[in-house]
Parts: sequence; C-alpha cells; structure tokens
Amino acid sequence: MNSYASENIVRLVSLDWEPYVGRSLPDQGFVTKLIKDVYQFNGKDVSISFRPWARALKEARSGDFDGLYPEYLNKDLRKEFIYSDSFMVSPVGFYKLEGSDVFPGKSYESIKAYRIGLVHGYINHPIVDEHKDLRVEYAVDDLQNLSKLCRGRLDLVFIDFKVAKHLLKKNSKQLCSNIIEAAPALEKKKLYIVFSKKVKGHKERRDEFNRFLENYKKKKNRNELVRK
Repeated sequence: MNSYASENIVRLVSLDWEPYVGRSLPDQGFVTKLIKDVYQFNGKDVSISFRPWARALKEARSGDFDGLYPEYLNKDLRKEFIYSDSFMVSPVGFYKLEGSDVFPGKSYESIKAYRIGLVHGYINHPIVDEHKDLRVEYAVDDLQNLSKLCRGRLDLVFIDFKVAKHLLKKNSKQLCSNIIEAAPALEKKKLYIVFSKKVKGHKERRDEFNRFLENYKKKKNRNELVRK
C-alpha cells in the first residue's frame, strides 16, 4: 500500500477529455482549474498527470496516484475507490444527423432499432448500459464516433453535450456540419474525484477535499454577494 499522506501535495491523474480536462487547454481545462483552485485556496498543492483513460484508471487502482478525476458514479468502482463530494455536472445524451428520421426517447424501446456509438470503458446511461441486445459499436474516443456518424455508420452517438459542442467546433473541417442534439439531455451526471483505497490515508484525502470544496464554495458565494 502506497502512502502520500505525510506529504503536502496531492497527486491526481486524469485524461484528455476536452473541454473539461486537457493537457493543451488553457488551465488544463475548467475542471482542472476548479480542482487546483479548491486546493490552492486552502493552502494545498496538487499535481496533475495525464494518461489515456484505461491507463489512468489502472494506475489509480494500483495506488500510483492519490486519486482520479473526473469520474461518474459507478458502483463497481466503490470496491477500489472512495468518492468525493460532487463538484460539477455533465449533461449527457444522444447526437444524430440533422434531417434523419431518428427520434430517441428515454426508453429502451425508443432506441433499440438504431445503431449506437459508444466509447470503450465509458459509463453511459442505464437504457444503454443495461441492455446487451442493442446495436452498439464501440470507438476509442468521442471524435471517432462523431466521424462514424458523419459517414452514416451510426444512427446515434451517446456523448456529453459539452464535449460534443467542443469537438464539433474544434474539428469543423473534419466533421460534417449537420450533427445536432437528437433530444434534450437524458441526464446530468455528477462528477467526482475518486481516491484509491490502495493509498494509505485515502479517507483523510477524501475528507480533506470535501472540506476544501465546501470552504471554496462559501468563498465564491461571499464574493457573489459582494458583487450584488
């Protein structure tokens, strides 16, 4: 079991998941900025490393890092990690091609006839993840799924709406211009830091972040009141 508990620095690992997180983004993404601000406001240093998602998860599981972010709520991960309080939400749902006769709803029956693009290793939504007979195709990332949608290889892509808008803008020359939201977001998933149980002091790390986050929120609320 590894131990960073005696050090005044928290080591976290993440992935390139723009616009939330990314090595090449200003402040490494708005989620990274928030996490750094939360720690630094409370006088704590935080170190951020980037890995492909599967590797980030593996190294966090092994205790090579204190924690991993951003993560959705996942009952299976609770065996190896403990969750922080949520610090943000992620709107998720389906994208399609404009003008298509594809109209997904919030039920399995409404999507079972369609070819749906998912990303390997991602948590999606129960209507997708809990039905193994759906016509699902997996991609290495969201951009690949959007490209397949453009080429007519998919009817729907399940994706975070902020990620979709970012990718469509950033890759406008590569992607077709008629990709749209198929319906309102199915869910606003909460985002968390998960702290590895392999690290000595993981509960203290989690409790510390929760306390820091609450302090930071109070500070932000005070500043908003002053501006008003």
